[in-house]
Amino acid sequence: MATECKGKVTAAAVSADAADVALGDASGQTLLIPSAGGKAVPIPADGALAVDAVAWSPDGRQVAVGTRDGTVRLANRRGKEVRKFDLLAYGVGNIVFSPDGKWLFAGHANNVTRGWDTITGEQVMEGNLVPWTFANAKDRWRFAGTYNGRVALAEIERPVATSYLRGHQVEIEKLVWSRNGTRLASLDRRGEIRVWDFRSETCIDDFREKPGTYFGSNSALALSDDGRMLAYASGGDDSVLLLRDVTNKSASDPWPLPTGFDRLVCVSGDRFLSVREEEQELGSKRWRTMTRTFDKNGPGPAQVLRPHQAGERGFHDSTLSADGKRYFWLGPRTPPADTRAEVYDVGNPEPIVRVPLPSDREVNTVGAELSSDGRQLWLPVAVGRADWMLHDLTTREARRAAVGTVHFSPDGRWRLEPCHDPLRGVPARG
Repeated sequence: MATECKGKVTAAAVSADAADVALGDASGQTLLIPSAGGKAVPIPADGALAVDAVAWSPDGRQVAVGTRDGTVRLANRRGKEVRKFDLLAYGVGNIVFSPDGKWLFAGHANNVTRGWDTITGEQVMEGNLVPWTFANAKDRWRFAGTYNGRVALAEIERPVATSYLRGHQVEIEKLVWSRNGTRLASLDRRGEIRVWDFRSETCIDDFREKPGTYFGSNSALALSDDGRMLAYASGGDDSVLLLRDVTNKSASDPWPLPTGFDRLVCVSGDRFLSVREEEQELGSKRWRTMTRTFDKNGPGPAQVLRPHQAGERGFHDSTLSADGKRYFWLGPRTPPADTRAEVYDVGNPEPIVRVPLPSDREVNTVGAELSSDGRQLWLPVAVGRADWMLHDLTTREARRAAVGTVHFSPDGRWRLEPCHDPLRGVPARG
């Protein structure tokens, strides 16, 4: 069997029917070779880095190739690349297809794992347990993998959609519910806003507003408790704030706001609260926190919640609790030695909690999470550290936590934590 490899063979895989062999070499090339003899089909190198791993799809129609730079390429039997993924790791330790061939997983020894939909190319999973082989069953995706030098037996729970609300043509940036759970509002990156009746799965209002000049995550939406009124704040430069009657499809004239990052909630009836980071002077990066209440008659006077501190520039994150009573702020970006987390009772300029998070260098992001009810705060022990502290804002107590990714239910009663030990599963705790 002639291999025609350009360099030392570094990875190999046999198709499920044993009809073909895939060989990856040190030059980055992969050859698809019929085991019965015949002409080999090359998958050309994408650069000059060695192939770390190869895998065949269950039906033998596709081959996945992982190279030393963390790139994973999906090719057909003719050697044509059809998808390209990035593991964001220093190499690819293993590649495996799901039993139905629709998902592709790749992992690295440093516990980085990602999964992608082979049809759409969308990333569908991220974790730290590297899968090696699936059990031969299409209904339950059980697999053996590795985690920090241990063998783990696990199962992937695939999400099942109960409803599809179709209409947006580009990526959705914001989703908010009404408190009674009957209506949902969505904002996409073009500024199109849709309001959905969840019971009938229909769009009851559709309009377009000026998108903010910042990322869509810095705009804000809020629905009244009954979902009849919608508040929108664009964020960015020359921000605007407006209120729209969803039933009558009529809106107020936009109210101008200074450059800022927006957070909105409904506080009662058709009355809303805006809490935002605003620049004191345009382009200064000197941020202060301002609050305004508003209804159909317009916004009331602006109040300073958190004044700007001299010498500080920028901030990392901010969150407004679901009832609008508490506000979380994390900053500044510079100087990094002054980075801290603060939680305020809205209306009181003195923080109820201040946690220093000093750093010796400026970083892009610092992870943190405030529970929906504003009672719990999740922070890293220090900037750049992988261990975390959970702060109870009622008792003012803090305890060490195993992981940093956490999600809270809207009422704050439940906390979902990805478990530090993959053999224990994912617990939901009250």
